Amino acid sequence: MHRISQLTVKRTADLEPGELLRMSFGNSAAIVLFLKKLNYEEGLFGILESEDFTEAMTWYATSLDDVCLSYGNDWVLEETHGSETACGLQHKYESARLFLDKSGLIMAFRPPQRSGRYQTFYYSLAKLEEEKLGRDPAPISHWRVWGSRDDFERGGTSLFEMPQKKS
Repeated sequence: MHRISQLTVKRTADLEPGELLRMSFGNSAAIVLFLKKLNYEEGLFGILESEDFTEAMTWYATSLDDVCLSYGNDWVLEETHGSETACGLQHKYESARLFLDKSGLIMAFRPPQRSGRYQTFYYSLAKLEEEKLGRDPAPISHWRVWGSRDDFERGGTSLFEMPQKKS
């Protein structure tokens, strides 16, 4: 047998930063990026899309005592550079959740609750760690995520698309 999918079952305690996941938060599968272990028992997850969250691109801390499905670290991000993609336009396009900075691509995950207590979490896809957003990053408003290079090259449906399609 040959599988086209590279999806595997994995314990959340065994996740590595930068792994792309399918996780359940109650109602359906969410597309998630594992950001980092906070301690032995908890991890920080970047929720790209989920029916259980009101907004896409939200960070969420939860325990590491579950299982999930992992695409691994070999996923693909396809950027579409538009008129917003230029240095110095960050404030004009604050709704962007992906930026090109001196250190590479940086994803921006909003806090799970809208309040002054929590901050946006900026995550370097090159370093696989938290990163401060530079002074003049170039926003990228249109991009898609694929589970693997094979999925991308076959031209199937992406796992996640920004901006999100209206239902």
